Amino acid sequence: MRSLGDLIRIREEIRRKKEGHEREGKIRIIVGMGSCGIAAGARKTMKKFVEDAGNRHLDVEVTQAGCIGLCELEPIVEVIIPGQPSVIYGQVLEDRAKAIVYRHLVNGTIIDDWVIGLRQIEWDRDKSGDNTGREFMAPITNTRHNRRTIW
Repeated sequence: MRSLGDLIRIREEIRRKKEGHEREGKIRIIVGMGSCGIAAGARKTMKKFVEDAGNRHLDVEVTQAGCIGLCELEPIVEVIIPGQPSVIYGQVLEDRAKAIVYRHLVNGTIIDDWVIGLRQIEWDRDKSGDNTGREFMAPITNTRHNRRTIW
């Protein structure tokens, strides 16, 4: 990246990719794989999501993200189901990963006790036809984490 134009181009590519996932109807699981996440067991968590989603023949894309900044809640996982607010879970080890696949992805039940935040991205089209993302965080009612919202 050498200029502001490069940065804008990269941002637009990421927005198009996110919108593409929304249109495809693909479920995404993002595992925080910063150094604190890895130390807390994020690699095993990611492997468990891949295994359990595969065993249930779910069309799920499991990816990784860098440091999220909430070390005490690692491993942190974001579950994105198109058309719904994404759910951010904290302290997701292998047993929780398995439960999230079964309860959240298969049965559609959010596991409130493990939620640390909700995130929604709404896509708008401006007059030129380009997509502009507007992201907002919805407050959560989980008192375990003092109604913390992130992002």
